[in-house]
Amino acid sequence: MDKTAILNFLAWLEDATAEELEVRRKAIEQAHLRVSTREGKADLNLAARLLDEEVLARLQLNQAVHGRD
Repeated sequence: MDKTAILNFLAWLEDATAEELEVRRKAIEQAHLRVSTREGKADLNLAARLLDEEVLARLQLNQAVHGRD
């Protein structure tokens, strides 16, 4: 991914709903089955990692706001 694509993906991540994140994660997993190039797989891995980090950050924020059980 080039710098602009990464910045656009990060902007989307910030505004995406939980449902949108789930749909995109599944799409990334499906794309992994179709992509064969090293660069393509690296891009998908980066997108998946950034998405997972966003999900974890939201969970941590939710726990901090609502307390831990």
